[in-house]
Amino acid sequence: MALKLTGEVPSVIHGLDGLGWLEEVRRNSSDPALTIRQDGGGSALKLVLPSGSQSLLDFYAVATQIGHLYAESGNHLVCKTVGGRDIRLDPAGVIDLRATIKNLGAANSGNVYIDDGLRVTGVAQFDNVVTVPYNNLRLQADNTRVQLSWGNPGFRIPIVVPLTNQSAASASAGEVFVLDTANDYSVVAGTTAGNQTHPFVIVAGGATGAAIEVAVAGLVDVDCDTGAVSRGDVLVTSSVTAKKAMANNAQTDPNRIIGVALTAKDGGSNGSVRALIKSY
Repeated sequence: MALKLTGEVPSVIHGLDGLGWLEEVRRNSSDPALTIRQDGGGSALKLVLPSGSQSLLDFYAVATQIGHLYAESGNHLVCKTVGGRDIRLDPAGVIDLRATIKNLGAANSGNVYIDDGLRVTGVAQFDNVVTVPYNNLRLQADNTRVQLSWGNPGFRIPIVVPLTNQSAASASAGEVFVLDTANDYSVVAGTTAGNQTHPFVIVAGGATGAAIEVAVAGLVDVDCDTGAVSRGDVLVTSSVTAKKAMANNAQTDPNRIIGVALTAKDGGSNGSVRALIKSY
């Protein structure tokens, strides 16, 4: 059965079934086979599942073309824009991605770009290089944290572990604490005894009794006393100022060495240097 709409000579609607339901719209020209104009606030086209409770496709009226949403062989659902426009996912809830995310086109050299933060609550597997410029990337598993971070100037890659601050005072980043032999998994503030055993540099501080983070490897800024420090100097706990480091190239006991200075500071005032922490 064919139906010719009044006033639309070149347009013919084919395929009405016995009850008059439309099954096919066909047009033999360069113009669209079917144009739906929505001047109100509702959607221009809505496909509803048989249950009527969920929409499969819902296009709202806009001034520009949106693109295509279609099924492809291999059980893929393809959303393709017209003219290379971006596809924006802006949900009120969670985007659940249970398969591989790929950029199969030539744009961005095949990379997938995420402008805002990406939070992964499950397992994140990276088969190649992970580049995080001017930001921090943290991988945390229970009581161990590996922190990779890039900053200016330079970059730092400290590997940190949480320990308890058993000192009477709060701990701050850059200060030098030492292992607390009276309590499990704990540190206390370094004293002026100098060359103390098992020194740690604080990465994330906290109050007395709080869990703090200390560096066990990588690059970190270390507070130093008024003595001068040169690049390559061995750093130990200060014998002048508590919770600070000093240079002592005569020290060879690995249990007393904080690390090696990678930057320098002049003498005469307190300051800090960036150091390569001795790996435990």
